[in-house]
Amino acid sequence: MLTNIYRIVGSAIKNLGKLKSQISVLTASISSLEKKIDYSTLSKSDSVFAKLKESQEKVNQISIEAEQLSILIEGFAKDSEPLFCELFPLIDPVISAQNKIKYHQLLELGKCINYDLKDALHLKDYERIAVKFKKLQEIYSQMHGTQCGNLQNYLQGLKQEWAKTIYLSVKRSVEDVLVEIGWPFISTNQPLENVTKTTDDRYRKFQSLLKILALLNNEVDPDSDCIWELPSSISGLSLPMRHLTKPLKKRFEYHFSGNRQTNDLSRPELYLTQVLDWCKRPCAFLSEWVQPIFDSINIDSKEEFTRALYGLVVVKLSHDLPLLYEDDYLFGHCIDEILAFERELRLSVHNQPSVHETLTGERTLEKWLRTEKKYAIEKMDTLLSSDTAWLSTSDVEFDGATVLYVTEVAEKFTKIFWR
Repeated sequence: MLTNIYRIVGSAIKNLGKLKSQISVLTASISSLEKKIDYSTLSKSDSVFAKLKESQEKVNQISIEAEQLSILIEGFAKDSEPLFCELFPLIDPVISAQNKIKYHQLLELGKCINYDLKDALHLKDYERIAVKFKKLQEIYSQMHGTQCGNLQNYLQGLKQEWAKTIYLSVKRSVEDVLVEIGWPFISTNQPLENVTKTTDDRYRKFQSLLKILALLNNEVDPDSDCIWELPSSISGLSLPMRHLTKPLKKRFEYHFSGNRQTNDLSRPELYLTQVLDWCKRPCAFLSEWVQPIFDSINIDSKEEFTRALYGLVVVKLSHDLPLLYEDDYLFGHCIDEILAFERELRLSVHNQPSVHETLTGERTLEKWLRTEKKYAIEKMDTLLSSDTAWLSTSDVEFDGATVLYVTEVAEKFTKIFWR
């Protein structure tokens, strides 16, 4: 605007009169803008106001209806009070009789389940055992928290007794059926893809037994040979997974403990590679035959299977690493193999506990840092003291004109950084 005024008036005072027409133009422009602003604001305000008014009317209508309904309810309650007083003494005995009937029905149902479980266990009808024991769990859950203390105690005792009896009966059958199907598919010649497509009754039997173990998951304590020594970072295993991984646990302890040739401190890759193979091989089988059962206890079978084997590695490392503190080379080699193992495992299985807890223990981490520093300094000294360290190994053209001469030491350092 000022530029326009200077252009019209210039340096001559007589040109001030020319501003009258300019003032008229500006005034008209301002008036037009004000009208536009007022119209826009007014139209939006009217729309908002209309909606608010409509909402307020609805709220008022609902309040009126609610008040009328409240009056009706109060009137009905007042009118019905004499009837309630007359009927309540009659209703109370009926409710009490219904509760007694329900009590006796549940008691008889518990006795029937007890008989059915005895018969199913005798016939080794594993599907029927699973169905009846699940029914017993459901009845106990219904009664839990009620005032029927005697019935609760009876059902709880019955459930605990049958949980122990069933577990003692089926655990050997579980071991037998695992042998029959060739689990964990290490020494079998049967292709694993055929296992996922089979209709063999042995696999149906395996599923039935696994279903029973899933039902017993929080009911019984596992056998001593199914108890795993796991670090605090790895949560406990389910009962069916303890039995599935029991053969692998035995194999691991046999080959990688004591005076076995495979238990070599200088070759941690032996057990790390073996565990990697065990983690990968049965994935299709776990998805097809195990996961449908594990869905009932909300557990991912592949993740828990890997976690169990991971626990073997962590316990083994906790024992072996302190024995390598005096040998920098073997300690460094073990660290390299551990990091490669974890990297490889995480490519196939996610959300697993990290072996870093073992590596970052106070003494192990201190030893690791000292070893890294020692080898880094040695490597640097070797590179810098080479006779050809400062000789050019290649020419690199820069900006199409300048040529940079890359020395051998610079090239080697670059390769190290990009590993």
